[in-house]
Amino acid sequence: MHHTAAQATCGSVVAFLFVLTACSAAVPLCNVDVTLSATADAPSAAVHSVHSYLASLQTGGAPVCGPWNAAPLSGPVTVTNIPAAGSACKFLRTIQLRIAGRDVAATQGLLQPESFAVRAATVGADTVEVVVAGLPLDARRANTGATIGAFHVLQLLGFSFFHPLRPSIPSAIFLDNIMAVVRAPPFRSAPHWAVRGIHVHTQHPLELADVLNGRGLAGINDSVTFDQMVDNDVCLYAQWLVARRMNRLEWVLLRARDKSERWFDQSAERAARLARVANLARAFGLEAVADVAMTQRQQLAFYMIENTKDYVENIISRADWLLDDVGFDHLATELGTTEFSHTDASAVLI
Repeated sequence: MHHTAAQATCGSVVAFLFVLTACSAAVPLCNVDVTLSATADAPSAAVHSVHSYLASLQTGGAPVCGPWNAAPLSGPVTVTNIPAAGSACKFLRTIQLRIAGRDVAATQGLLQPESFAVRAATVGADTVEVVVAGLPLDARRANTGATIGAFHVLQLLGFSFFHPLRPSIPSAIFLDNIMAVVRAPPFRSAPHWAVRGIHVHTQHPLELADVLNGRGLAGINDSVTFDQMVDNDVCLYAQWLVARRMNRLEWVLLRARDKSERWFDQSAERAARLARVANLARAFGLEAVADVAMTQRQQLAFYMIENTKDYVENIISRADWLLDDVGFDHLATELGTTEFSHTDASAVLI
């Protein structure tokens, strides 16, 4: 059987940018079925994401992000006739992919929180079983290690996450990458740094500035496009973060642009919307962190201290709203009044 240069390149484990780029153009040589299953403690958002990406190859459409808040799989789901490439097309017909949480066998030897393992083995003449499992960061969020591991397997199959909002879908999955895992000892990975994330600086007009501040495209009263952006844009961004092995989603919280809308700043409605974003982050094993200034007034920064006379009460009131009503995991802060000026330290430090 004739193999193009791109197909031959896809026979090696994906490790570098040029390999991924070459593989994305692979010509399908066969079709395989992928049966996806999950243990009871598997991260549900990751499981549904993997299913969505696999189904996109079957339908030719774009993957739906999630559904990130759907119920766990009730049983195995099979995606049939997925285009595939590689020399393993000669015999491989089925991949059994199981996403687990703290699977005892798969996580043996893992000690560090957020670490993950991937093992694979042949089952019969034409089937490979792949198991991914990992350790959680904590009990507050979905299993971070297993989530990162699930997206590692997607990348082995040929999906790539270069752009935060536009994942790349291959024309065919790469079977030889999976066979490389079969031939090797279980793949294990643990993070070097405990805190890994990207700060979304919403004080500039970035793509996620509105939705991360509880606003829809038409403003604070537009809950419809807010929900749509959470389920699509924020979900894609969360997937990109875990594909890059991050564990934190952080952004600057802003106050209303118009004085007539200041009622929204610390309202129950805004708390519920921000809680939806924070819950999505946790569904992907991420921490949700708000960057909230102490006294900074520039660029519509949401601040903790309304006046220096009652600064302790101000901080306590707003911290309670952010941590209890919204449910942020942590708060970051800025101590200056602007980028170029600061206030008396006694007015911002308790």
